[in-house]
Amino acid sequence: EVEAVCNRVIILINGEIRADAHLADLEAITDVILILGEHVAGVADELRRMEGIHTVENIPSTEGAGYRIKATAGPAAATGESASLDLRPAIYDLAREKGWPLTELRRDARTLEAVFNELATSGGDER
Repeated sequence: EVEAVCNRVIILINGEIRADAHLADLEAITDVILILGEHVAGVADELRRMEGIHTVENIPSTEGAGYRIKATAGPAAATGESASLDLRPAIYDLAREKGWPLTELRRDARTLEAVFNELATSGGDER
């Protein structure tokens, strides 16, 4: 219902403001899913060294090795632009350069519910 009637959201968790942003900015923060055809040593470390990457998590994949890559938030509040960088071109270039067996590379947009759940279970701050 919030998504249908509001353009700004404030998320309170345990009495603390954990997010205060326009709905479009919160939902614009997307993760990137990277699936490789087989496990390759050092992939997560290489990804973490890239500019604009906040975290890299291993995720289950039936096709090989899977990673969820979270971008650092951009200056959305100050500029009004999208809060997220599209990291896929840079990740693709790195995978090609390193010869990784790339199977899948896609954006994974977050819903407001996913943002809330992430904030409720982590110490992250989306302000």
